[in-house]
Amino acid sequence: MRDLQLTGDGFSIEDVADVAHRRARVSLAAGLAERMAPARGVVTEAVRRKDVVYGVTTGFGALADTTIGADDLARLQVGILRSHAAATGDPLPPEVVRALLLLRARTLSAGYSGVRIDLPAMLLSLLEHDLLPVIPSKGSVGASGDLAQLAHLALPLIGEGRLRAPGDGPQGRPAAEVLAEYGLTPLELEPKEGLSLINGTEPMQAVLALAIVAAEELCRVADIACAVSVEALFGTDRAYDARVQVIRPHPGQLDSASNLRELLAGSPLLASHRFSDHAVQDSYALRCAPQVHGSARDLIAHCRRVLSVELSSIVDNPVVVRDETGDGFEVMSTGNFHGQPIAFAADALAMAVAELASIAERRVYRMLDPATSRGLPPFLAPDAGTNSGFMLAQYTAASLVSENKVLCHPASVDTIPTSGNQEDHVSMGWHAVRKAHEVIDNTRAVLAIELLCGAQGLDLRSDVAAPGEATGAVRDRIRSEVPSMMVDRELAPQIEAVKGMLPELVAVSGVARLSPDRRGRARSSGHARPRSAFGEESGHRRVDVEGLGLLPLGYECVAASEEARHQAARDLEQRVAVGRRQRQRDRVAAGCGPRPHPHVADTGRFDESGREQFAGERPAHLLGVDVARVEHDVDGVRVALVVTHAGSHVDGGEVWRDETHRGFYFHRRRTCSRHGVPPLAIRASPPGLAIVISEVYHLESGFTCRSTTVVTARFGDITADHPKRVLSGIRLFGSPGSRVGRAFFW
Repeated sequence: MRDLQLTGDGFSIEDVADVAHRRARVSLAAGLAERMAPARGVVTEAVRRKDVVYGVTTGFGALADTTIGADDLARLQVGILRSHAAATGDPLPPEVVRALLLLRARTLSAGYSGVRIDLPAMLLSLLEHDLLPVIPSKGSVGASGDLAQLAHLALPLIGEGRLRAPGDGPQGRPAAEVLAEYGLTPLELEPKEGLSLINGTEPMQAVLALAIVAAEELCRVADIACAVSVEALFGTDRAYDARVQVIRPHPGQLDSASNLRELLAGSPLLASHRFSDHAVQDSYALRCAPQVHGSARDLIAHCRRVLSVELSSIVDNPVVVRDETGDGFEVMSTGNFHGQPIAFAADALAMAVAELASIAERRVYRMLDPATSRGLPPFLAPDAGTNSGFMLAQYTAASLVSENKVLCHPASVDTIPTSGNQEDHVSMGWHAVRKAHEVIDNTRAVLAIELLCGAQGLDLRSDVAAPGEATGAVRDRIRSEVPSMMVDRELAPQIEAVKGMLPELVAVSGVARLSPDRRGRARSSGHARPRSAFGEESGHRRVDVEGLGLLPLGYECVAASEEARHQAARDLEQRVAVGRRQRQRDRVAAGCGPRPHPHVADTGRFDESGREQFAGERPAHLLGVDVARVEHDVDGVRVALVVTHAGSHVDGGEVWRDETHRGFYFHRRRTCSRHGVPPLAIRASPPGLAIVISEVYHLESGFTCRSTTVVTARFGDITADHPKRVLSGIRLFGSPGSRVGRAFFW
């Protein structure tokens, strides 16, 4: 079991899944109380001064204009938990509740909510003892967070509501009884604490995190099921050849095609009919599997990026932040609890997973129909007529696929006003994540049906040849629990048995080794160099740089005091501005003219010193951070990575943050030594840690070409796209602190 610490910083999706499934335990980090204390002090002082602060000295929602007297402040916080605990439906599954306890504790501990450390500590105590609040699953519109679900989560902290202890039934017992049994004392809430317990998107986050992990596994299962079906249907693997896949290089498609190639490698069954007349090309359900499975992978990867941002965000309201001077604090109302980003992502996830089921059902149908199965008996029944075989399994698959179509109607485009029209636009994100979970469960069953039918097909082809090593291992694992069906027997237990072993099938097939890891880093797939339409090799060459390391640097230096930190920032900004103005004067004096800017180059707005007047642009604060440099020789190409921050000077250029366009720019002043590529600025977004990649030399081509670009590495994958004029560029896939798995040189 892994050990995690609650520091107030965000958790990864894998952290959430491990806690949800009891593969990790969580403890309070040292120094957490100090992190939370300043915001708590602001709330306490606001109450003492009788300031008007939403949810602290006022009512909630449409009652925000109602002032609450000092004697009623504590009762206000208890009352909001009781009044908002209005959900209905079956209780949430235990794994979702565990994830929710973790995520709510994380938000409260980040130091923006203004609550005591007692609240996240109590949430972790429940998690430690596996005492799970009973939370009904319906009743959220996904706007002010999931208010009803979070209220049911919070009530047990004050000894109300219901808790489910180990061994209890789904409805649990009264929370006061369970807390006393485990020696835990209920909390007495202070101002703002009740509101902070129920404002946020954590229920949506919890369900979506588990859904993403499950969806990524189903992508691997879909590749396995397809490979088994290809063999059972006397299909061909030619459509998965790297030479045709690399000319449409969507990352997910390349990964699925590579998986299928490896799963089918060395298959005697495929070799037995490789040169038959029927093997020219297969139907779309087989031939286009990498394109469909890969598109699902790419969309799920997008959902992962969205949720990764959300898991590091503050979704409370109101929050305590620095004031405009940077010397004090103030309480501000926000809309960060609105669930629209999660709603869009969950709807997209449902559509991606539904297509895995849709194409799988078509492969099932082909195996059951003698007109398309290339010699298999009707419905895979050796004595068809007396036996119906897998006929009704296809009915079930078709039913689930059609149900998925209904569930994929987007919830995120719906809205209905609440709270006296104060909350007049809502996300319906809770509906979106719940139906995405249903789509995943349906798809799991459809893929289990395909694997059952595929295993039966391999058995019926045993007189021709054996399957490949990977697909044979999958068939053998299925047969260890589900015998071949030569005479009709009940299908439902067989389907459930295969559903339960899907993670094991991924392991025995080896596809887990072949798939991208969970952080989205692409892997080397050994693609051959593509040829152009004229028969010449194109300039697109893949170079493995598996050993390269990206070195993330801290965002701020440690200063002796807050004032020293701000003074260092002001000094740095002044130095950068002075140096920049001097370089502009040098350019004007040399007759080169002011440096062009990609967004305002045609405006001619310059001051008397030749410095451009860029609206909204200024150097970002970089405090005492050194530049890290990593150099490698890889396959005849020298690659130097420079990891730095906005505001730095690298190779005669500067990294700037444009606050209007939300991106980083690197202004390069040098030209390629031989080909005269002019200086240019390349934008990367979203803003975050900047990685400057410079000095890429094509040694084997006989010339040296310098190119520089900027990519971001704060969240998710790194992708740097280059103007065509840059003769030697680099595209990286990775994340902060990770190893880079693949690079393309153009």
